[in-house]
Amino acid sequence: MPVKFRRIGITNNIYNSGFPVGRPVLGPTGPQGETGPAGPTGPTGPTGPTGPTGSAGSIGPVGSTGPTGPTGPSGSTGPQGDKGETGATGDRGETGPAGPTGSTGPQGDRADNGATGATGDQGPTGATGPTGPTGPQGDRGDNGATGATGDRGETGATGPTGPTGPQGDRGDNGATGATGAAGDRGATGATGATGPTGTAGGSFLFYFGATSINVDATRYLYPGSSTSAASSTIIEIPMPIRGNVTKMYLAQLAGSGTRSIDYKLFVNGSASGMGVSTTTSGTDANTTDSIAISLGDKISVASVPASGTGTTPSNIMIVIVLEPT
Repeated sequence: MPVKFRRIGITNNIYNSGFPVGRPVLGPTGPQGETGPAGPTGPTGPTGPTGPTGSAGSIGPVGSTGPTGPTGPSGSTGPQGDKGETGATGDRGETGPAGPTGSTGPQGDRADNGATGATGDQGPTGATGPTGPTGPQGDRGDNGATGATGDRGETGATGPTGPTGPQGDRGDNGATGATGAAGDRGATGATGATGPTGTAGGSFLFYFGATSINVDATRYLYPGSSTSAASSTIIEIPMPIRGNVTKMYLAQLAGSGTRSIDYKLFVNGSASGMGVSTTTSGTDANTTDSIAISLGDKISVASVPASGTGTTPSNIMIVIVLEPT
């Protein structure tokens, strides 16, 4: 019996199953083999419908088997079927052997310190160990704060007097003290014998001054000159020679007004007949009066306000001319 082949359709399910798919290649037909033994009788199939009775034809001879035709093209891939339901989870397999230890990872950040635990009870004091060798002297520490001053101790007994030391350098002269008040005038001594008349000498000038006066009260000018206001205390100078005061001059920087001021020569504390009189804004000179002065007499000049109103003059200067005798 000749062998026949038929084309097998290859579906997309076979491609997707993972099995390799090959195409059959037919070789030339071999010689017919011997008839094999009859196979077992198969089961009786169902009775088919009775077909129409055809006319009986003559049996023709068996033709030779023709060559196999070329393989036709593969059919197009059919649509993918629906995804099947997920199967049930299988039983857990046995634990595999431990893998090798991995390399050490980087050190993590340091955690915050925990709270300090409560201080435990102090243990018993151990026995004192032997004294160690003395270590080298350390650097000197800073001076400590000065302690409070202690109470003063009792005064000790006076020691013996030491030898006199060398004389020190002379100190600076102290400031000149204020002029003391004039003492009482002593009794006039007996008049001595008159000496011979000496040769007449030149005139002597005596100056008195102050930077200002008081136009409402008596004030005394200073011998020489001064940058102070006139004094309320009399200031006198002793005369080194005898003679006659023959002239008295006044110069001052003007004040204001018409106040009249008398500048009087005092001799031994009393006003004499020599003086000048002017207003606060004027100057004056007395060249007509004459007052006798003895050796040792004390003279001074006073400003005595009179009538009128005005402000004080300034830089007052009095010049007294003494002609020796």
